[in-house]
Amino acid sequence: MKHIIGVFTAAVILQLTGCASVPMAPIDQDTKAKEFSPAPNKASLYIYRNESFGAAISFKVSVNGKALGQTAAKTYFRLNVMPGIYSIESHAENVSTLPLTLEAGKNYFVWQEVKMGFMMGRSLLQQVDENTGRAGVMQSMLIASSVSDSDLTPLDTQTSGTVASAKLQSDVMGMIGILESAQGGSKQPIFVSASGAGKLGATVIEHWIVDSNGKKVVYEVKLTPSPRGGTDYRAGRLPSQ
Repeated sequence: MKHIIGVFTAAVILQLTGCASVPMAPIDQDTKAKEFSPAPNKASLYIYRNESFGAAISFKVSVNGKALGQTAAKTYFRLNVMPGIYSIESHAENVSTLPLTLEAGKNYFVWQEVKMGFMMGRSLLQQVDENTGRAGVMQSMLIASSVSDSDLTPLDTQTSGTVASAKLQSDVMGMIGILESAQGGSKQPIFVSASGAGKLGATVIEHWIVDSNGKKVVYEVKLTPSPRGGTDYRAGRLPSQ
């Protein structure tokens, strides 16, 4: 048994100490991104991974349900996007989700921390301050994103975007109202918009923006076909930043 555990541990360590490769952007784009100057009327979002730990594993990153590509050790994504609410996800052995509200003319930095996992690496997204973020980006190289800046729109400006029927949407909003009330929010929050955040088997995952007493909050909603007919649903509030 000890031998099996030893072999398994060695395999995990090997995964975390090798070297993965991802498509890189041209050097001039990397240099431009490191000027840290947002485009007019937009916000700059940097998602970086400046550690060598876990170098053998590439992690998929998505924003508002759209895959940017994968990170490797000492790499980063940079986006110039319209102000509003965005949901960033890192896909590893786990899925780490970070909702952010971006303002025009500002830089935002998200650190993708790599952690030891069971079968492979795990990750954790964390917003960091500008000085920490700039230092991390300067240690890294720009990745060629598979999504252009114009492909991304804030969640709070999107149309309905949910696969839920009107009846199901009403039921889910009833649950969200109970959850909001328990946290001191509105008992009757207003649905603003939704966007797809992927699938897990037959379960559809969406991020819903709701207005709770004038504050925009993000819920992760999971919709699963029920063997009894209809749709089972779950909702959980994502932490605000």
